[in-house]
Amino acid sequence: MNFLKKSFAIVFASVFSLCTGFSVSGAPFKVIMLGDSGVGKTSIINAVYNRFSRGEKPTVGATSNHLVVTANHKAVELDIWDTAGQERFRALTPLYTRNADAAILVCDYNNPDSLANLANWFTPLRECCHPLDIVVVGNKSDELNEKQLNDFKKELAMWANDNIPEKIALGWFITSALTGENIHELIEYLAKSLVVHSSAESLALEEKSQPKCSC
Repeated sequence: MNFLKKSFAIVFASVFSLCTGFSVSGAPFKVIMLGDSGVGKTSIINAVYNRFSRGEKPTVGATSNHLVVTANHKAVELDIWDTAGQERFRALTPLYTRNADAAILVCDYNNPDSLANLANWFTPLRECCHPLDIVVVGNKSDELNEKQLNDFKKELAMWANDNIPEKIALGWFITSALTGENIHELIEYLAKSLVVHSSAESLALEEKSQPKCSC
């Protein structure tokens, strides 16, 4: 019963934060992590802080993680939302994806369905009202031999090319939260991409607002 009360409190707090506009960190870039339960989303976040523990408990609702990353010689703030992959929380996904600047879609080679299910996780992102940066991540590379790893890379690249529209900025990584492989590279890539596209978007808006020459 105490677990249920705690779970409800966490979900309520997360939804309240999203719906009212109050941000835990006030970070300018909102990043949403999506994927099936057990693919390692929370472990990836923990690996960013150079900590890892086996047997992570499933995320309840969503948790917000504030990061400051140096990209292009600038300090970039990221508010990364680690969302629950369990079916009973699926209805909350559109709330968490609202106003997202970027998304990290995570799957696990040992769970083939998790790659196919990325299409379902991508669906609510289509409703975002501004350009998105998306990174597709294949996690738990430490559990693969060389052949499996090469096959996984091909499958991941093929899925991304087939399912993500060309107009969306796209990157993909093979990671291991256990060994730290490509974890910091993933976050750095995302930060750099957000800075570049944000600058381009701001420039486009500035040019659009300037008066037209009537001569």
